[in-house]
Amino acid sequence: MPLVEVRIKKDTHQIACAEGEEAKVTLLANKLKDKIEKLSASFPSATDKTLYLMASLMVIDEMEESEGLVDSKAKEETALKVMDEVFERIEKLVHKLESATNVIG
Repeated sequence: MPLVEVRIKKDTHQIACAEGEEAKVTLLANKLKDKIEKLSASFPSATDKTLYLMASLMVIDEMEESEGLVDSKAKEETALKVMDEVFERIEKLVHKLESATNVIG
């Protein structure tokens, strides 16, 4: 199993990953590293454990917000489909009424 080496602040971490996932793990680790370094600059007295926890909470928050956007988009798409179906039914009813009017008149 491949190992990816990640250096965050003074610590080096060996992260195991699946074959072919090295680049992805490196990219994700670097994103986390960036968050931790920014937090460290803002909170210089925070311990490394606290910085990791804060960064993790931020990532979870971002994920939940992202999921909310996906849910919102899915609801919007569902509403549009329902509106299209209702519009089609109205068009059919209008066509039937027009046909019935032409037969009578």
